[in-house]
Amino acid sequence: VGTHVDITDFIHAKAHLKYNESLFRTAIESVPCDLFALNKDQCYTIQNTISKETWGDIIGKCPEDVAEDAASLALWKENNERVLKGETIAGKVSMLVKGKEMSYYNIISPIWNNDAVIGIVGININISDQQDFESVINDFERAQFEY
Repeated sequence: VGTHVDITDFIHAKAHLKYNESLFRTAIESVPCDLFALNKDQCYTIQNTISKETWGDIIGKCPEDVAEDAASLALWKENNERVLKGETIAGKVSMLVKGKEMSYYNIISPIWNNDAVIGIVGININISDQQDFESVINDFERAQFEY
């Protein structure tokens, strides 16, 4: 006695999942700045290569493990709590990175699943060497409100 199970749908779903994972990873790596995500417990779950070059491998770590000074940690925790309540935050921040004061334009947004916030996605755009800071901010603020 034998049993046959049609696994065609499973095979198609697996191929679709693999495609979406490849697309997702490519999109993350294509962003020309530090990109990261945290889960609801504020532990890092995703980071791109630029993020790894800046902070090291922080997957599984929390802001307390990464921030180099108390002021940065306090700002990160406060902003993360606001984002976990559904707010998107964008603005200039200064922080210590490998002992050096750096300036970034930081954008962090909630990750939604249906009606629930399940995490945070963020980018840090290094503006430390920018001569025309106002131009950078204006471009990103326009882009943020256009979507």
